[in-house]
Amino acid sequence: STDRHLVARLVGELQEMLALDLDEPDCALAVAELGMEVDPPAPYSPSGWLAVVAGQLAVPTGEG
Repeated sequence: STDRHLVARLVGELQEMLALDLDEPDCALAVAELGMEVDPPAPYSPSGWLAVVAGQLAVPTGEG
């Protein structure tokens, strides 16, 4: 399993990046610089996909 503090940190980093309100080309460049080597799945834009990931990771899994 993944450490919940690590997940919380990732969610925070994603939310901070989204708060920068980058336009899509800049957001795509930013995620490429961070190592995202694939395009987000359809129908998502890079920022849309980051928002979905942050939202899913922010939901507790119920593990103690």
